[in-house]
Amino acid sequence: MTFCVFYVSLQLALSIRGLSSPGHLRFAWGMYAVVGSLPTIDIVYAGTVETDVADRFVVLDVRPEVDYEALLPPYICAAVPSAEALHVESHTYPCRR
Repeated sequence: MTFCVFYVSLQLALSIRGLSSPGHLRFAWGMYAVVGSLPTIDIVYAGTVETDVADRFVVLDVRPEVDYEALLPPYICAAVPSAEALHVESHTYPCRR
């Protein structure tokens, strides 16, 4: 009985803490987390542009706390050797070799 009371109290305390804290907490209720979105990424080749390719390079669920705009360009440049540059939202990132 003591264990059950302790377990329920812990679950309630973590839930209340998650509701009162900004952002996503590790032990908060994940089913109420905000759905993230991917930035619009275009790959620029020598003569063509391939549009909106971000979803091809993200394998897992899109998380709102991950800054994909900063993390994806170096990975895409390494994964696509023929790319010359990337257009991410309003920025252009050259692919350096």
